Amino acid sequence: ESLPAEPTRHQTCAIYNGQVSPIVGFGIKGMIWYQGESNTHKRPEHYEDLFVAFIHSLREVWGQGCWPVYFAQLAPYFYTDGSDCYTLREAQEKASTQIENCGMAVLLDVGDSVTIHPPYKKEVGQRLAYQALNKTYGLHHLPCESPTFQSMERKGSYLIVHFNNAPLGIMIYGPVRDLLVAGVDGVYYNAKAQWTKEGLKVWS
Repeated sequence: ESLPAEPTRHQTCAIYNGQVSPIVGFGIKGMIWYQGESNTHKRPEHYEDLFVAFIHSLREVWGQGCWPVYFAQLAPYFYTDGSDCYTLREAQEKASTQIENCGMAVLLDVGDSVTIHPPYKKEVGQRLAYQALNKTYGLHHLPCESPTFQSMERKGSYLIVHFNNAPLGIMIYGPVRDLLVAGVDGVYYNAKAQWTKEGLKVWS
């Protein structure tokens, strides 16, 4: 009802009325959502609440129960405009824990720093398919979850980080980049890491 007389395609009401409203009511098995990049500079700190509300509202307007939602993590890209992709990815992960019957395909290793539309679509599709096959179609023997932080302990001058969903450890190719550590003063420093039998060993 709030659609203006001459809406632009970027206005929320225009997107909903143009892209979603015409198909509401059709039978639905589930949804795959590929996150666009524009949210990295449009209130990424609000993304968690907005995405959760978005999914709940879609399920409510369809009126066909709690159908599954699988979505793609924002792929890596070198943003030159100060966009906050880190806050957005963290918000996506948090949202995934609040939405019932959902899953997130992690894409941190299949992006391209110079191409905003990453070429590795096959890997993206496979990871989303594994989520659906495991969680919707009952093929629970197929692993579909990426490693997530479990706990951290300090041992002398280094830290050991433990992960969920990594029973055989984590394969690391080349040096670990973009890893920072901070003390109680909150000042961050570049860190190094390597995988050991104990977990991920981190030091600076």
